[in-house]
Amino acid sequence: MEIRHFSPEDAASIQELVNLLQGHVAELDPFDRLRHSEDFDPARHFATVMDDVEKREGTVIVADDSGRIAGITIGAVIHQDEEYQMAHYPDKFGQIFEVCVHPDYRNQQVGQRLLASIENHLRSVGCEYVRLDCLATNEDAQRFYRKNGFKERNIQFMKKL
Repeated sequence: MEIRHFSPEDAASIQELVNLLQGHVAELDPFDRLRHSEDFDPARHFATVMDDVEKREGTVIVADDSGRIAGITIGAVIHQDEEYQMAHYPDKFGQIFEVCVHPDYRNQQVGQRLLASIENHLRSVGCEYVRLDCLATNEDAQRFYRKNGFKERNIQFMKKL
């Protein structure tokens, strides 16, 4: 298994994985606010994410199993605006937008290797911290992130009106 940076030939496989992830998290959303796979445009989503990655010192890392994309992670630098710095100590931090490992490759340390690689990239561009978001109902992902050194910091509450 090779962990490497994205190449344009990977786009279709990455979009398939992102669509798979979207379907999974949509099923876990207690408010049914996330688009399900059939209503989601992975090509448009990926183009938007790639634009963000290019503007913010980001990268896309893939796990390549002899030409089959087994997993991906996408991250970039978050630049703080003046309003943010009024309440927070200034620092440079990374945001991981996506972590997705194909079900055929789970529990084989693919996700752990992808996280390590994106963390190394973010560290190399000067980030002190990295953050990511996870649905409260995605308990498997939460266990994975905790196992890899992440700690809960914010809790978001939501209520239907």
